[in-house]
Amino acid sequence: MTVTLLYRPSAIAIDSTVIGDIESQDLALEHELGGEALSGELYRRFQALYHQGHTPGFSTRDVAAVLGQCGASGLSLATKSLILYLLLQSDGGTVAAGSVHRSLTFAKGILVPRTLTCEHGKDASITYGAIVTSSDGSTSPMTLSDVAAAPTITASVRHTLGGITIGSVALSHCRRLEIEFGLEVVSEGADSDILDTMATLRAVMTEIRLTGIDTTWLSAAKVPETGLAGTHANTTIYLRKRAAGGSFVANGTAEHIKFTADGLCVPTQVVGGDPNEVGLRMPVEYDGSNAPLIIDTASAIT
Repeated sequence: MTVTLLYRPSAIAIDSTVIGDIESQDLALEHELGGEALSGELYRRFQALYHQGHTPGFSTRDVAAVLGQCGASGLSLATKSLILYLLLQSDGGTVAAGSVHRSLTFAKGILVPRTLTCEHGKDASITYGAIVTSSDGSTSPMTLSDVAAAPTITASVRHTLGGITIGSVALSHCRRLEIEFGLEVVSEGADSDILDTMATLRAVMTEIRLTGIDTTWLSAAKVPETGLAGTHANTTIYLRKRAAGGSFVANGTAEHIKFTADGLCVPTQVVGGDPNEVGLRMPVEYDGSNAPLIIDTASAIT
């Protein structure tokens, strides 16, 4: 046997917006196959498909572009579809020419951010997942095409750690930022349909986690043992945009990513590692008027 077909993952698209800098794509098909051994027998005598689920997802370093399309509270795929692209490879070459590539389109369900991470000296990265549903309980939520054109990627954008202020306290010496968006999405079906037909967002339990090498993060003047309260007015986290061919875009240029949050920041790790690392966590909350986490993908650093 010989290899005659080979595909590589490419960009993704949210509606007509192509997102590049893709680190990974994934799509699992979950099948619940009924049938168990009964009547004291060793073997099953019956088997059928009881339920099926599709779980597409991806990871990208173009954090600004994707957050601009799908922010902290997720996105209905009925308004903007999610498309995964796989590029057919050419034997003896690279990417095959023409509209011969595979696309997988999902147009019903909810797309949500999962986790954003950024480490000192590294690029920020964010993972997304979707809970997709059928229009009628039997029609697949996925549309396959093998005559897709290759997506056009127009730019490569990267961000890294910037300044962090919690409750008006500047926290320098940060080594790692993690935002767990914590969106709880459930899908529902009825009438013994194989595919679920409705997806809803049940809760948003976002949490910010920080790791740094300034041991005095834990102090009465910074973050006491009992915690430090932060609000949108005094809590900001920046991701600095890298400059292609240089170092960073100027702070005054509105191309950086800014997060503001409301919540109680508490110390987690006090002693550990060499050099010593301190850990903080900040579950964010609704202040009565603002979303717990507000994102600006085109901000100056002030």
